[in-house]
Amino acid sequence: MENFTELLKDVPPGHWAALSHTETGQRVVAHAVTLHDAMEAAKAAGELNPVMTGKPLAERPLIL
Repeated sequence: MENFTELLKDVPPGHWAALSHTETGQRVVAHAVTLHDAMEAAKAAGELNPVMTGKPLAERPLIL
């Protein structure tokens, strides 16, 4: 399993990230404020089946 903190370090808080999964690991292929825009950006980058995840606004966990 990848270290998501390291994987998402360049993704701004509150953005959606599109991840590519290959034999060598995962990488962020695109990110955007909206899920739709992140998916479109991934598609434009050639990733047709990305794994989507959101980066929380807060750097620390929020306990409800």
